[in-house]
Amino acid sequence: MSLVARFTSSPSVHRVPVEARADSSPGRRCAVALALLLALAGYLAVGVDVAAAGPALTRSAAEKVIYEYLAQDVPRLVGMRHRQEYLAELEADPPRFDEHDRYHFNPPGGILEFAYDAERGALIVRAAIHRYKGRQQGHGLSFEQIEEAVHRYEGTGPSLGGGRLDAAPGLDGVFVRRDFVGPPRSTRQFARQVDDLVKAANRWAKDDYLKALKAYAATLVPPASATAQAGRFRATMALTANPELYSRVWSRPPGALQPWHVSVHRTKPGTELLLAIHIVDPARGSDGLARVEATTRLVGPDGVERGTPSTGVLWHKPPPPTGHFQLTEHPITVGFGDTEPEGTFRVLAKVCDRVAERCVELAHPVEVVQER
Repeated sequence: MSLVARFTSSPSVHRVPVEARADSSPGRRCAVALALLLALAGYLAVGVDVAAAGPALTRSAAEKVIYEYLAQDVPRLVGMRHRQEYLAELEADPPRFDEHDRYHFNPPGGILEFAYDAERGALIVRAAIHRYKGRQQGHGLSFEQIEEAVHRYEGTGPSLGGGRLDAAPGLDGVFVRRDFVGPPRSTRQFARQVDDLVKAANRWAKDDYLKALKAYAATLVPPASATAQAGRFRATMALTANPELYSRVWSRPPGALQPWHVSVHRTKPGTELLLAIHIVDPARGSDGLARVEATTRLVGPDGVERGTPSTGVLWHKPPPPTGHFQLTEHPITVGFGDTEPEGTFRVLAKVCDRVAERCVELAHPVEVVQER
């Protein structure tokens, strides 16, 4: 183990998005449709594979299905006042898949997304629960962890309207999805299924998305042994496999929203983690600076220490404001060799406030298991 380059230190504030909503669009048809969807509070929704009633859908046939849905289902909700204008605009600009075989109901990136799967001759419909909008999320979970979180919660969450959750890489969000293989049996049946689909997505966005993430984050908190206090001085450590995300969400000014504190509890041989140490209320020296040092060790399941202890200065600058949970500037690499046996390793750290001459002992177990 050795000291490595410091985390990015520029502060930023990251707040947890509460729910996903469609972006606004200047077109009249999009504006009417968006207003309608918001007024309905989630009238639409997405579902799972549907048996074909005939041959596989062609690309043009899939576009026609979307057109008929937009032309026949939405106008009855728009009302007679805007019906003719809406239909005229739809006929002048019918839905067309883009170069990625996708069509957004309310572009850019609206509530509903249609995609064409040429290999299966299927129309895929997705309704957004939450959109990332190209950004890592401020609560501290990675995209992969969000996907795991919602799938864990899926069995205990509300109805998905006949669909399934979809948070696959590249989607830029979490969706309820349904695949329609072959032409729909009827336009009305398709409309009902899609309508069930957006209802479920909006229920998740309102009531269950953050619940799912919080429940998952609660399983990843650092163990009690990873925190200790001596006098006013307190230190906590966590392990991360995503140092960029960890640095970004914890590089925040005093008073900003505190992310969920998550740590890695399980890894495999041949991987490397970063040990991040947080401090609270180190003493100020006569020079106006705090000085915090740490010595870290890695002990195997056999009780034998791996490598040599690593010692370094974690913080040598003015102390953070009172009570602020401060990420120190020099994370430490923790590597697990390819030939390491399975079992529980222990990452140990002795963290010392050298001004107050107070030290705390921290321990973080990590289970190392082979992939099977």
